[in-house]
Amino acid sequence: MVTNVRNGVGYFMPDKSVDPRGEINFGMYIHTAALSCSPGEPNCIGAAVVQDLADLRAPRRVAFFTVGDGGAEYAVDPLPEEFDEHPEDILHFSGAFHVLTRDEHVHAWKPVFSNNGDVRLDSHHYIFCHDGRSYEEYVYGRYLVQSRSELLMAVKLSPDLDSSTGFASGFRLFRMARMLNLEVVAGLTYCYWEEITDLDGRILFLGRGCSRCYEVQAFPGFAEGVYFADDRTFHYSYRIAHNLPFPCLDNGRCIGMPGPVDRCFPMDQDSSDYSSPIWLLP
Repeated sequence: MVTNVRNGVGYFMPDKSVDPRGEINFGMYIHTAALSCSPGEPNCIGAAVVQDLADLRAPRRVAFFTVGDGGAEYAVDPLPEEFDEHPEDILHFSGAFHVLTRDEHVHAWKPVFSNNGDVRLDSHHYIFCHDGRSYEEYVYGRYLVQSRSELLMAVKLSPDLDSSTGFASGFRLFRMARMLNLEVVAGLTYCYWEEITDLDGRILFLGRGCSRCYEVQAFPGFAEGVYFADDRTFHYSYRIAHNLPFPCLDNGRCIGMPGPVDRCFPMDQDSSDYSSPIWLLP
């Protein structure tokens, strides 16, 4: 269920998916989701990073579904069975759903509606050529965010190996850049991540499926920074399957790039029985 917090109206979201072989998978857990538009508008499509609760060791996958009146009973999983890239975040950007993977590639699906209301998903894949970049710390999360008509990737870092108990120490920020003078292949674009070392007046709120970027000049008295909330359970599905509490302490603002971190959002409790902390943004 997705709920409009302003008016309390809820919209059904499926808990089953159909894979490319036509088989129905039950017990689909939704880690995070994004919508193409407000669910009250026509032709609203949702996309989610999902996992099969029957096999929590299996790679995370992606599923698409219609939202609103008469929403689909099943979500559609377009990925090949052997897909093992582990989606980390999803964002609706420039008319398409962009999925960021653990290997820092981006796969995009654009919903296209026919005159009779049917919808197909046109895919495009952005393959990133790695330049031997080392983060020097452990990666706790990767996020997609739109900023100044560009697609950015934010990477959350920590010196602690165990992300279930460790805390974020800083972030690094990158913009998508296309590689030139490469052979053009249908459905593929070769790219690289160009590092941004200065926030340059940006205010980033990071959350899987819902990251936002604002400009300092639009909010007098506000300071640039990367605001983040505790989402460590994303990589620990067993906590969800066994109804364990969600940690709530790793929240704050990253003042510069890559740090330091200001713990400016103290919580009344260190865990929650309902969910991880979330952003409610306009």
